[in-house]
Amino acid sequence: MQIGPSTGMYYKLNGNERIVESFLSAVQYARGAIEIQFGTAFVSHAEDLMQHADAIRDIPYRSLHAPNLKGIHYSDNPEAHRVLALIEQMTEVFDLHTVNFHPDVIDDFSVFSAYPGIPYAFENMDPDKSFGQSVEDMETVFEQMPEAGIVIDLQHCFVNDRSMQLATDLHKHFADRLRHYHVSGYTPELVHAVLCRTQQDSVLDAAVADVPVVLEGIAEEADDVSAEMAYVTEHMG
Repeated sequence: MQIGPSTGMYYKLNGNERIVESFLSAVQYARGAIEIQFGTAFVSHAEDLMQHADAIRDIPYRSLHAPNLKGIHYSDNPEAHRVLALIEQMTEVFDLHTVNFHPDVIDDFSVFSAYPGIPYAFENMDPDKSFGQSVEDMETVFEQMPEAGIVIDLQHCFVNDRSMQLATDLHKHFADRLRHYHVSGYTPELVHAVLCRTQQDSVLDAAVADVPVVLEGIAEEADDVSAEMAYVTEHMG
């Protein structure tokens, strides 16, 4: 099993300024997979991150989570073009397999055609988003982006539908597009919590495909990342 953390797990521990430290810490725990959480605050640190590209060369599966551009969105605007050009550069530097986008912040899919070097994928959303929760929503995305993959966020499935039927339906419709999973737990206080605390094992039970697993639970204590790696690895075995 290829498994590893998102650098976003370190958000509470390191904040938005210690981006490189979060990246290098995540590398230490990667067991075949890693995701760079390229949030809006990370954009200003992109050049620093790319100086450390060699740190993940030996990790078999490498992904990047694109920034959400809240208030701007992806369309034909200068900020979107700036970020997409940077993502395309990072795709080459890090030799990325997947770049994951939230579909609810995309106003115009045609903007992506100018950046063919990006390996696009789109993630199903939680109930708080305006779009992207259902099979029908995701079908709309892939009508616009027929070559793109999907990242199934199993925690998003859980908060939409505790029965996890939604996860089953997403697998049924998009199995051939599946790039990797996002897994985490949920609490009202912490939208992405570590599963080693919440023990919402139905999230992990829904991971039925042999694809990489990216951990997204936010670490609140220094040993949370190692504990989460151990918990998820043991459960999914």
